[in-house]
Amino acid sequence: MSAPSPVEPVLSDLGAVLEVYGDPSLRASLAQTIEGMELEYASLRRGAAVFDEPHAAILELTGSDRLDFLNRMLTQDLRDMAPGDLRAGFWLNRKGRIVADLRVMHFDVRTWLEMDIHVAETTRATLEEFLFTEDVSISLRPDLHRLSVHGPDASRIVAQALGCAEGDMPGPAQCREIQTPEGGVVVAHESLTGEAGLALVMAREAATAIHARLREGGARPAGWQALNIARIEAGVPRFLIDFAQDALPAETGFLDERVSFTKGCYLGQEVVARMHALGHPRRVLRALRLASDNPDALLLPDAGTPLTRDGKEVGHITSATLSPMLSRAPIALGMVRWGAHEPATVLDLDIDGQPARATVQENLAFWLP
Repeated sequence: MSAPSPVEPVLSDLGAVLEVYGDPSLRASLAQTIEGMELEYASLRRGAAVFDEPHAAILELTGSDRLDFLNRMLTQDLRDMAPGDLRAGFWLNRKGRIVADLRVMHFDVRTWLEMDIHVAETTRATLEEFLFTEDVSISLRPDLHRLSVHGPDASRIVAQALGCAEGDMPGPAQCREIQTPEGGVVVAHESLTGEAGLALVMAREAATAIHARLREGGARPAGWQALNIARIEAGVPRFLIDFAQDALPAETGFLDERVSFTKGCYLGQEVVARMHALGHPRRVLRALRLASDNPDALLLPDAGTPLTRDGKEVGHITSATLSPMLSRAPIALGMVRWGAHEPATVLDLDIDGQPARATVQENLAFWLP
């Protein structure tokens, strides 16, 4: 889990601005921009953009009991998963707090858990604590690497790069392994930016060749800045950015997508069920429209900027951007205390000494195609 991205030398040659992501010992450097953020964002919205994702990790489970075991551990109902199915869920601790936000990809002889590299080892170790007589083995796969392609042309370009038909690309809640000259590539549907999106997981030694074919097919190499703008516009929260390991599922905006209330017990289930029965959490993630009386003010608050109401702190900004799809309107996601979360509620904040307002909107998404 400590090797740098195999695509990093290519991105450096292309002029990428690289920044270390999180713990330096993990050696996961993300490209912030490569050929210019505006060009990269335009490609994502009009064509396709390819992103290198060394911050993603894969846990592999094998053994005949693996799906039953995961169903008893995770918040998502996995009982009827078939090979090729993809579902998202949480791995919680006993207090109902989130250890990992993950995606489950199920295949004939193995099941993958995809998650942030910072929580992969903890997830492996804590899951193993609950193994007794089950036929299950859990291992990290540092030999794998992840790319993703987003944009209206994503399916066509990925299919061409992998040498298959566009109809072979997985649809929502699906994943599929495609055989290429470099070996198998798992392609999984991903909705992150509002546009079509596909994640590709392959052997590390295959990543450079596949990245090159994606570029040759028309996908522009892009960095985190363009991807981040698009995912904020689409209202997609990000684990370890918009919510962290102190969060409860009900606070994240993903409760309906990642938690089953009908499947029975899992670790942390009592806390989740009790909160659901009581009606609401202490705080929730909300989408915020920003405004100021100063027409010259740059309304781009840093993460952590306090949100106040009647002089009392009621939350903080988690992500913010100037939205190209909304004529560069300033928008943000923020964690807001219950009672200050209702749509049309106006909150106050200070941005570089300038007073500003944040109006809570009804849905997380600011823009969708």
